[in-house]
Amino acid sequence: MHYALTAGLIAFIAAGAFYYSSSQPKALELVQISNTCIENVVIRSNGDLLMTTIGEGKVYSFSPNATPAASNPIYKIEEVNALSGIAEVGQDVFAVTGGVFEGMYQSNTMNLSLLKFDGHNVSISTVFQKSKYGPVNSTLALMRHKQIILTADAERGEVLRLDTTTGHVGVAIKDKALAPVPGGPFPVGSFNRVKIDDMGNKLANFEVLAKLEKGSPYAPDDFAMDRHRNAYVVYWHDRVVKITQGGKQTILVEGLLAGPSSAVFSKDGKTLYVVTSGQNNPAVSGGQVVEVKL
Repeated sequence: MHYALTAGLIAFIAAGAFYYSSSQPKALELVQISNTCIENVVIRSNGDLLMTTIGEGKVYSFSPNATPAASNPIYKIEEVNALSGIAEVGQDVFAVTGGVFEGMYQSNTMNLSLLKFDGHNVSISTVFQKSKYGPVNSTLALMRHKQIILTADAERGEVLRLDTTTGHVGVAIKDKALAPVPGGPFPVGSFNRVKIDDMGNKLANFEVLAKLEKGSPYAPDDFAMDRHRNAYVVYWHDRVVKITQGGKQTILVEGLLAGPSSAVFSKDGKTLYVVTSGQNNPAVSGGQVVEVKL
């Protein structure tokens, strides 16, 4: 039995006031990718970051410790121009979801691919194309069945279950607690917690821990959790907020980020890497990778 925490996909946050950290962690921009919108990020076993993009349909690789800092496109997934979720489903094997974006995501365009690394070589295989489900956002591999991922359809308020070996897609969770809120920057309405089994099935009612007001200028996107189960949630348009298990919400970063979209911890858990869409800041020309030392 596990707790799935959902905000669009899965999130953990508690209602309450925001506080500013008395000693904000150091945030440093490592790289910008010009004219590129970064949507999601995952970390490889070697510490490199893999990033999905909207507008290009490309996966980028970035080594945070390389000198000089440089990002490299490693693969273009055909038939789609927007890649969303990415999750490791095997040793150096990553599931990537995508679709067609033309001002908004188009229906019946969801794609699932597997990106496989073998030393310095990389290959891609298609699991399925043009699914009737989706569009989807972030993805998460199940702990005991890593070949199966959960992914969020925020527009319909559903969590989908995708089998990356068979291509089977089904609705794992559908609940009114996941219904979108009109008027905000994204159709994400609330933060919720729910018990799930090993296959991602709901075992109890949703606990709505926080709900956005209609028309709120901020919207939560993805998150990362530290070893103490604190959540680090990126908020559109320029925030990173730490939420403890007790529900205290602390703003760690604000102002530097141009449309933060996702985050992931370094292997030692001491650094949070935040990626952005490169939007809402005229001084930024593309998606950022920002290092936050904790």
